[in-house]
Amino acid sequence: MNSTFNNRKFKGGAYTTAISLLVIVVILIVNLIVSGVFRSKDLTATGFYSLHKDTVKYLEKYDTPIDLYYVCEVGQEMKMLTSVAENFAAEGKDISIKYIDPEQYPQFVMQYSGVGEKVNSNSIILINRNDESLNAYVDRDDMVTYEISQEDFKTKLISGYCAEAALIRALSKVSDTKETVVYVATGHGEQLISEAGEVNDSITALLNLNAYSVKTVNLKTSSVPEDCEALLLLGMINDLTQEESDKIKNYFAEGGKVVWFLSYTGVERPVQKALLNYYGLYSEELMLCEGDTSRSGEDKPEFILATNGKNITGWAYGVGISRLGGARDSIEFEPKFLTSNKAYLTSDLGNPVYKEGDETGTFALSIKVSETFRGNTGMMYVFNTQYFLAPEFIQTNSAYSNGQVFIEALADLCNKESAISIPDKAAMEEALVMTTQQRRTLMTVLIGVIPGIVLLLGIFVFILRRK
Repeated sequence: MNSTFNNRKFKGGAYTTAISLLVIVVILIVNLIVSGVFRSKDLTATGFYSLHKDTVKYLEKYDTPIDLYYVCEVGQEMKMLTSVAENFAAEGKDISIKYIDPEQYPQFVMQYSGVGEKVNSNSIILINRNDESLNAYVDRDDMVTYEISQEDFKTKLISGYCAEAALIRALSKVSDTKETVVYVATGHGEQLISEAGEVNDSITALLNLNAYSVKTVNLKTSSVPEDCEALLLLGMINDLTQEESDKIKNYFAEGGKVVWFLSYTGVERPVQKALLNYYGLYSEELMLCEGDTSRSGEDKPEFILATNGKNITGWAYGVGISRLGGARDSIEFEPKFLTSNKAYLTSDLGNPVYKEGDETGTFALSIKVSETFRGNTGMMYVFNTQYFLAPEFIQTNSAYSNGQVFIEALADLCNKESAISIPDKAAMEEALVMTTQQRRTLMTVLIGVIPGIVLLLGIFVFILRRK
């Protein structure tokens, strides 16, 4: 029996079998990875199939049990949206994902979507597992951005994805966490508010993303509501009335929170100026420009660039803010963003370059003011320009971090832990591109290392057979 297992023929066959099995195992593993049985790794340079870091942080803290239903006919899945849904389930503490075909379960889809039978494939339904009355429907078109084809000016083409922001807004709605109510003052020609009194869509979307409920108030006819967590003054063009100014003072003295975006008009507004002075601030009715060309955009001194330590912020067509001498000792000041000492003030909009005689110095772009009165601490963030909240600066695909700065300021006032600004993703999937060194390494492994190992194994087997 021993001679049977020790002869050359058996040993040669055994080694041949072992090598064959090894090759088969390697091929099987490669096929499993390619077919997606194992969780795939995002190899795109921009993390196209990965969640934004702020989304991951949000999901780490989100503890409401949620059933996520991905509504789609079999074979019609959009890879980008399924990837986002699966990542939400993988990163969430207690989020389960289920795929549901609207053709097979029409009643279920109609019950929670509220759109009848014409539900878009690749839409999502979120249901609070503890309370099914808390549910939300996220339509596919709310997770995709479109542009009109330049060929026929009719066809809609997918230009990007905003699925993460849309799902976070929906998760906030279906949780049992109470939304924070902020009020926007209207009635002063604010450019960020429509004539119908509706706040700019980009601002509303950013606030909703962070679980703020947005309402409006006209201080000419009403006082600041009792449920107001923060009052937003979004670039008043026309002056305040004295009655409105007194209402803001009273609200602040009772511990109120205010975010005030100033606006440049070139016209004196005495009541607004007096209110700023009351809080120890002074603002010239002149436009602020940056004399340091490395801190202005595209040779435009009226467009100032500043950083918050990480990302760039854009400040356009603003006024210069400075501390007023003789302010009350009880007022505390905390500048957040400053110009260089080469900044200057000008009234020449047509040619805003520095001219001899223009006032120069360092001015605040944003400053936090706080004061404690009878045990109540009022806090206010003052920004030097309403254009800080322009759509091109705060939309989720913006190159500037204005939205994040605004939300962080509001979170500070409202004592909220998180502040999120999720960027959109472009529709074009970025191809995996290897560096020259990576290509050389891969070629060395494929052409040199692997064939070399096979050759050595062959020599080893040959020697063993000769013995």
